[in-house]
Amino acid sequence: MSVLDIRDLSLSIGSTPILKAVSLSVAPGEILGLVGESGSGKSMTALAILGLTPPRATISGEIRLNGRLISNASDAALCQVRGRDVGVIFQEPMTALNPVMTIGDQVAETVRLHKGFSRKQALAVARAVLDRVGLPAERFPLGRFPHELSGGQRQRVAIAIAIALTPKLLIADEATSALDVIAQAQILDLLKRLAREDGMGLILIAHDLAVVADTADRVAVMKDGELVEQAPAARIRSGLSHPYSQRLLAHATHIPRRTRQPDLDAAPVLQVEGLVREYPRPRPLFGKAVPFRAVDQVSLSIQPGESIGLVGESGCGKSTLLRAILALETPQGGGVRVKGRDLTAARDAALKSIRRDIQVVFQDPYGSFDPRWKVSDLVAENFHLLDARPSPTETRRRVDEMLERVGLKSSAADRYPHEFSGGQRQRIAIARALITEPSILCLDEPVSALDVSIRAQILDLLADLSNRLGLSYLFVSHDLSVVRAVTDRVLVMQSGRIVEQGDTAALFAAPSHPYTQKLLAATPDLVRNSALEKEIAG
Repeated sequence: MSVLDIRDLSLSIGSTPILKAVSLSVAPGEILGLVGESGSGKSMTALAILGLTPPRATISGEIRLNGRLISNASDAALCQVRGRDVGVIFQEPMTALNPVMTIGDQVAETVRLHKGFSRKQALAVARAVLDRVGLPAERFPLGRFPHELSGGQRQRVAIAIAIALTPKLLIADEATSALDVIAQAQILDLLKRLAREDGMGLILIAHDLAVVADTADRVAVMKDGELVEQAPAARIRSGLSHPYSQRLLAHATHIPRRTRQPDLDAAPVLQVEGLVREYPRPRPLFGKAVPFRAVDQVSLSIQPGESIGLVGESGCGKSTLLRAILALETPQGGGVRVKGRDLTAARDAALKSIRRDIQVVFQDPYGSFDPRWKVSDLVAENFHLLDARPSPTETRRRVDEMLERVGLKSSAADRYPHEFSGGQRQRIAIARALITEPSILCLDEPVSALDVSIRAQILDLLADLSNRLGLSYLFVSHDLSVVRAVTDRVLVMQSGRIVEQGDTAALFAAPSHPYTQKLLAATPDLVRNSALEKEIAG
């Protein structure tokens, strides 16, 4: 008997159909990958299983859990199902966890709610579950708080909460997309082991086809609220049959076309020499406090038109290095030069002048926008770096021109950020960064939150801008498949140091440092042993 059996599930909100006759099943111990673009209905299917659909939603069809019909169950009955029979893991553990509760109490809460155990009994169960998910007592006591853990460790706590009562079904909704490749590989291995050991059905919702290909037994592809294809996961690499599935695969393995070669004979647009960034540590009872060195004697240079990738796991110092390069943090040693000018020592007008030439695009554009500002104000924001701000008429002309350059209509200038999709907001962020005509863009995980088709569009846009404008890029990412497709050289960072660097194709083909080898081994790869791999290498 299937753990989950869905038959002809349809869901509408008002007069808008969201899900259309969805039918799928999950067997005990089976991992089903549910893929599709944003808005395809993946997460709404999961919410329907949990009985957490919007208040105005109307549902038809059947949802059975271990043979029991739950689609028409009362909310009180579903409260008994959630956590006990169905567990769920969300994308961002820090928002799913309570920041003022210890990890022990958060795992124990589910046990106490469903089993009626005392706090002592529930904490004993929590301890055993945390041990099972790789958070042993000697390093992770029950009294730790979420902010004291890394992203991967917090996700393990979220998994412990979800499996504390050994549910029949586990739903992982983009559970690894915010993690670096090593933490992602560890979490996926953990989920596979739990599914096999407990005979638990697992629905893995993801936009990363490589993750699904490496982890799932079967794949179900959704488009516009419909299931358009179901197949063994091995078919992702060998060839799915539906045109939409094939289009997803093409987007996932897309390589932007770059026609302009870097000018290796010119002076560097960015030069970093021996950069050091330290943070104070609490003073010990005896002895002298030794500061924590997040960036340790890092040197790099970027030529005009060159695209450099900076990779490494969370906590290696990538973002700290980026903030120091952008003069958002003051380094304790070394220096940064932009087109020959010393950014580290610059102040006031000199600093503003240099900042025109180096701009940044962040991972979450919405978080970097003032939601009360119109797009015209957001894109024009960096005009304060100019010696003389353009007139209102000239400002609007340049904003309209820049929006069209990044693939948006000029009418977008009169709208607010919340009126755009994630990919459109990222285009607005790129327009804002380009408005001062910089020589180099620093890109901090610019596509990690986007689905594969939008990601391909943004990467094409960046390649086109580089071809036309001769832009240089410093591309900070934990997605090695993206770095592999869009960069000329790669720098590998570990514990604050650059441990390996070189030509992208050569480094991916034959990494020499053990840490680089570990990163590549942990990276899901759709192009392994394929013609595309030869194209990248060539």
